[in-house]
Order: sequence, then structure tokens, then C-alpha cells
Amino acid sequence: MKIFALNDITLTSSTVAGSAYDEYDDEETYVIGNNVKVSLASDGVTAVFPVKEYMSLADANTDNYPPDDVINWIETGAENRCKMFDNYTNTQTTDTKDITVVLNANTFDAVGIFGIYGTGVTLKLIRNAVTIKEETFDLRTSIPASGWYSWLYNYYEYGITKILWEFPRYITGATLEITITDRVNLAKCGMVVMGNFKTLGATLYDAKVGIDDYSVKDTDSLGRTYLNQGAYANTADVTLYLRNTTIDYVHQQLASIRGLPAMFNLNNLTTEYQAMMIYGYVGNFDITIPGPVTSKCNLEVKGLI
Repeated sequence: MKIFALNDITLTSSTVAGSAYDEYDDEETYVIGNNVKVSLASDGVTAVFPVKEYMSLADANTDNYPPDDVINWIETGAENRCKMFDNYTNTQTTDTKDITVVLNANTFDAVGIFGIYGTGVTLKLIRNAVTIKEETFDLRTSIPASGWYSWLYNYYEYGITKILWEFPRYITGATLEITITDRVNLAKCGMVVMGNFKTLGATLYDAKVGIDDYSVKDTDSLGRTYLNQGAYANTADVTLYLRNTTIDYVHQQLASIRGLPAMFNLNNLTTEYQAMMIYGYVGNFDITIPGPVTSKCNLEVKGLI
């Protein structure tokens, strides 16, 4: 089982177009319904990322920096190009062709990609114009079945929607290129995060995975039930096998990301389940020390969307 805390991402280039709105201007007068983008801090010089879009809620709206003013402005979300970097999996960058982005990969050794829609994903680590590591993932999965007929004639699904990829760490000169190949003129990506993986222990069997469902389910006085399918977040409850020499390290690492979003790869060396790759946070954990050599850590992970 591995974790990594999220670090800031630097976008070097993207094939997706940026916002069509003009940059916010503190000398401009805006009226209700005007839209702007904000890619600069209030000093007008320092770049901010991801780029956000805002709509004016008032007339005669002048010299009110949108991120600092919730009375005159409302945030409508990140620009399309930046939705894959806004730390929300249910907001997606979309394009009618392949999506290719290049990120600064210095000091990182892992990337997580969520909410993928397409036929495949190619990841390429480049350092000083030399490709160090490259891998292409086919997003298709076969429907589980048995027998030759099923193998030959059953349909496949695009069941892979998330990827966790590790790569060599470099201090300078490293970039990561991500390409999502479109499926019938549509490619999407919900979130890209980067960080450094840390191994905590081995996940034991009897792990539990599930979801927190945010669908609306309402039954009236006549027993009629109204259903409106909503989003859901993955959850997991696992037990880790630890050596006692790592107890303090594991305790410290889990405590250090309390209340913070993080990436969890809860698979062990023999599994690679999508359901156990979770963007979320530590719910609770406790470590049981039954003897002098090995211990167990019970960990609850709550997913985020």
C-alpha cells in the first residue's frame, strides 16, 4: 500500500484552448452577467493556477478583485483547460480531439489521473529531450466471463478510468507528457495530481471497498420513490501488515495528511484493482501491536469527488 500527498503542478503546455473570456481588469466597469477569467493575482503580475472564471453579480462593478469578493462576483469554475487540475474529479477538461499536456516533473516520482474518457493514455517522462520512460494504457476491459464463446464474442467496456504511474525522480530537466486519445471525437480528464509515493505496508486480504452515494432518494407519503442518480465517492477499509520497526513512520505519515486530500494505492503486490486506487483522505486509523516483530494497521479511507 502506498500514499502520496498532493503537490503543486506547473503546466508547461496544453493542446486544449484556454478561456475565451477576457482577463479581469480592475479599471473596467462590469455589469450583471459579465464573465472574466482570473490568471493573475491581485497585484496584476503574479500568475495563479488553475485559471478560474467568474461572473459579475452586480452593476457598476469596479475594482473588486473576483477571488476576494463574494458579493459582486461568483466563481463559475476553472477554465476548460484547467478543470483537470482543479483537484475535483467530477469536473472534466474536454476536447473533441486528443488531449496532450506537458507538466514540470522535477522532484516528482508519481502521477495520478482520474475521470479518464478515451481509448487510451500514453505517459512519457522526458529529461533533457531524452525519453526516460514511456507507457501506453489501453482503457478497455473485458466483461468477466468464462468459456471460449465469451472470450471470442463478448463485448468489452472502457472500464479503466484512473491510472497511477510511478517514474524515476529527477531534480532538474524533467517533464511529464500525458496524451489521452479521443474516443469518437471526445476526450475527457477529471483530475491530474502529482507527488511522491511512500510505501507504508502490505495490504491484507479481507479488504472492503465501496462507495458513498450522493444520489437523491426520496419517498413520499404514498410510498412513491423519486430517484435522481448523483455522484459517488469511493471508500475503503483495509488492514495493513507492518513490521514493528515501521510503526512510528506509518503513524507519522498517516497523521501528517489528516484533513488533507491525498492519493491512496491500496493494492498489494498481487492486485491491481481500480476500486483500490482512491483520491481521498484518512478517515480513521489504528495500529495494533500484538508482538515484538509484526503489527497491523486498520485504515479507513474516504473518497473525494
